[in-house]
Amino acid sequence: MLQAAFVLVGTIFFAAVVLAVFRIVRGPSILDRMIATDMLVATLICALAAEMVQHEHTRTLPVLLVLAMTAFLATVGVARYVTQQDRPGGPQAEGGAAEGSAEGGAAGDDAAAHDTTSGRAAR
Repeated sequence: MLQAAFVLVGTIFFAAVVLAVFRIVRGPSILDRMIATDMLVATLICALAAEMVQHEHTRTLPVLLVLAMTAFLATVGVARYVTQQDRPGGPQAEGGAAEGSAEGGAAGDDAAAHDTTSGRAAR
């Protein structure tokens, strides 16, 4: 009975891996690929944990920890990359742009007259 349960769990893990690889190949965006990669790593971690339970050992526990840490750091790195790409000025916008707009005029005057740190208009 227990052996049948492990076969069922292995089949489910295999289906999850196939679907994750399909999404990695298919895309269409970098975020879709990153989510699929996270799913793939999480499935691998679960499969290794199931193997540990089946064979009653803990030898692969360090591998599980390294995989989890790597997946987390990769996700954070991609998220930072994507948020920097979405900013209007790109990576340079983070360094503290000059107040006002580049065109000057009324938009620049409005931005200079508004105190952005406290939310109050300057007098």
